[in-house]
Amino acid sequence: MGFATPFPEPESPDLRRYIVSARPQIVTVLRALCEAAPQINAFVGGGPEFAVATLQRVDEVHGEIHCELPPGRSMSRLTAAEATFVGFVDTDKVQFRAKAMAAEQGGYAFRLPLPELVLRMARRRTERANTDFRRRPACRLEWTDGTTRSLTVCDIGLGGLAVEASTVLAATPWPGLRIDRCRLDLPGVGGAEVSLVIRHSTPLAGSESLVRIGCEFVEPAPKLLTMIDRYLGEGVAETRSKPLPPGVLTNPSPESFPCSG
Repeated sequence: MGFATPFPEPESPDLRRYIVSARPQIVTVLRALCEAAPQINAFVGGGPEFAVATLQRVDEVHGEIHCELPPGRSMSRLTAAEATFVGFVDTDKVQFRAKAMAAEQGGYAFRLPLPELVLRMARRRTERANTDFRRRPACRLEWTDGTTRSLTVCDIGLGGLAVEASTVLAATPWPGLRIDRCRLDLPGVGGAEVSLVIRHSTPLAGSESLVRIGCEFVEPAPKLLTMIDRYLGEGVAETRSKPLPPGVLTNPSPESFPCSG
């Protein structure tokens, strides 16, 4: 994926995997935006012009987002039609549509209803490699229903990993959720305890029963990074020593790694 732009992403079936539709997840994403980077761009009418607004707080009880325009800005255009709002949390792009409502106290404050859909395009900060070249690692973590599960790691890098999970599980982790005391086992190298933050959950192409959950390491220890580097290095060496089956790419795109072989 390329670098994020401050303009809205056009509607496309290719972006469906980045859509957040569950209300708890939407609230989590918008609160992260409010805390980390409260300034958002508001596009009205589909043109390149936009207004810059500031998020004040997310009111889950009343289903509203409280915002404010800079002094001197006109509220009329923003409240006349539905607008597209675009913001960023680090390198992750957050986009949603809503119609502004002027606040009762007047001035430059306004409210937005909580959107039913939010586009959250999480961009990988470090390159990862798939684990098809050798025995795959496993990551044992406590699921949101209180059970402990050992999940297959389908790609890994120094910044994080992705695991496979069944869609029939009772509960699915949501973006922004932090899970501590996870056990990562790297075949032939060893194991380590890691903390993870869920960044996205995406159904696997061609599979109705599996979902791919992308995770970011939280303050990974130097020992862990050394172990991952060793695992990847040994895997690459092992792969190069064997002939590739017909039709296998030698340098696939990091964004196109399938989890299921």
